[in-house]
Amino acid sequence: MGVSLETLQFSKLEGITLDFFEFFPHEWKQELFPQWETLSESTEIFILKHGTFLTTVGLVFKINFPHLSTLEKKAVKEFHSYPYIGYLYTLPKYRNQGYGKQWFKHLLDKNPMQNYWLTIEDLELEKFYTKLNFIPWKGNPQVSDEKVFTRF
Repeated sequence: MGVSLETLQFSKLEGITLDFFEFFPHEWKQELFPQWETLSESTEIFILKHGTFLTTVGLVFKINFPHLSTLEKKAVKEFHSYPYIGYLYTLPKYRNQGYGKQWFKHLLDKNPMQNYWLTIEDLELEKFYTKLNFIPWKGNPQVSDEKVFTRF
């Protein structure tokens, strides 16, 4: 089943309240919430709705980054001028229907010349990101459950 493009609305979320965190899985809330005061100053939140239903949320970090892994700390040295896409989440009932792809399409259409980087911790997502023209970073370790991808 494909996504009906006519009913999709992509927008930057403004006026964030604390209930925004309820969209995310519990572990993500616990990780993000304590850092939010610092992160919120330079983070944009983009949402994708299908009609009135919120399907997908993603964060674009521009200056301040969330707590970084060792690999991400290495990557940020190389990609310091690129925004970092993180915490992209599609509600389970909307997965495998193209909403994540549409979220990226809208973000990339909004700023076609912008380079981005991101990290995956689920290697099954590698195929998804390569289809969106993200490429594995040359600094990735040979064997790891985490990989950095970039889009130039």
